Amino acid sequence: MLTPVIAERLVSKAKELLESNSSIVLLTHAHPDGDAIGSSLALKNLLEHWGKKASIVIIDKAPESFDFLKGFKDILVVPQIGKEKTKQIFDEASLICCLDFNESGRVGKYLQELLTSSQAKRLIIDHHLDINIVGEVTISCPELSSTSEIIFRLVWQMGVYPQMDRDFAEDIYCGIVCDTGNFSYGSNSPELFYIV
Repeated sequence: MLTPVIAERLVSKAKELLESNSSIVLLTHAHPDGDAIGSSLALKNLLEHWGKKASIVIIDKAPESFDFLKGFKDILVVPQIGKEKTKQIFDEASLICCLDFNESGRVGKYLQELLTSSQAKRLIIDHHLDINIVGEVTISCPELSSTSEIIFRLVWQMGVYPQMDRDFAEDIYCGIVCDTGNFSYGSNSPELFYIV
């Protein structure tokens, strides 16, 4: 069994933010790794199950080694869609989810400008220390292996895990495997193995 590690007030606030906004941007760091991609796709999966419009936007192309993940081809890359379309997506967003980065400069200069100038609410979810991004809700768990693990635990604590599917599981697994070095780093725990 899992121990609830995210404070219940944060779980409630995060769920309220996710449920009450219909156009959501998911943002992660430049040169995205498996955790950045996995956590973003997993959260997008949840939001689409809820009927939300969710767009993952990144500053540079993700490695093709993650193209087996459902939704990978739908990730929006700024140089491919253009700055005008990217700005439109941010202008239409009522919520921006900042995933797997602890300071706005990690998303690239252009996306940093859009993030800092946006009037959208922000939900920050990260496992790195020293988060320097202001948001309505910040879920910071540096004791956990990855942002993907945090997303899994958030979904589980919200009580909506039974709604998730195999694609969600693959996204979470990919993120955890990549950020733990195939379970070789010190961030492993019995609960992590229970999750996977």
